[in-house]
Amino acid sequence: MSKRKFSEILGLLMIGTFVSSCDLPRSDRPSVLVIAVENLGVNALNCSRESRNNSRSGFDLLCEESVRFTHGFTPSVLSGPALGSVLTAQYPAIHGLRHHGRSALSSRMETVAEVAQKKSYATSFFSGGAPILRKHNFQQGFEVFDDNFAPGLNRFFRPLAQTEPLFLNWLKDIGKQSFFSVIYAPDLMFSNTETTNDLGDARNLSFDSQLEELDETLYNYFQELKVRNR
Repeated sequence: MSKRKFSEILGLLMIGTFVSSCDLPRSDRPSVLVIAVENLGVNALNCSRESRNNSRSGFDLLCEESVRFTHGFTPSVLSGPALGSVLTAQYPAIHGLRHHGRSALSSRMETVAEVAQKKSYATSFFSGGAPILRKHNFQQGFEVFDDNFAPGLNRFFRPLAQTEPLFLNWLKDIGKQSFFSVIYAPDLMFSNTETTNDLGDARNLSFDSQLEELDETLYNYFQELKVRNR
């Protein structure tokens, strides 16, 4: 494949952790957060120390504190079918979602979210926009499935930064309960959307500027999760 999607690599890692921990005592079970980022290829990330100079970098935190898989491959170049495979551990030909048209995830398939519910996990899915929508039957097993947002004239998606408070509020609502949650971020598809840095200065309109915004948003996510001991 020309790109290895970060969402699939992270998703397979998290699902492997989840499945191996299903029979642990409830207080010892880890929570699982899958962040599926559209258009984030392996070439966009660099964990060499020379390239890391941003003190507020979510990617740097992942480089320092995570396990990385260097040979994870997506079963589809389309995000919908690929994410369907993450949720079901099946190829698109089996789970039924093959494209972004009228096909949908087969209701006969058991998703990892449905397994999580049976194990008393809280489950949620927050989508930033098309093509990851309820109409493709991604809601199976999710107690909360939020793909509601109001697109504007200059914005056709919900940025990851705006999804953050929705997820964190839901996290507050479930208390200390273990959770399985998915967040879909289409931000990198929209390089013509203006972003601003911490000083309020507008970045240039480019893929790199969106990547920088995403990087800092991930940092905020991770820091908040650490503060909450999550």
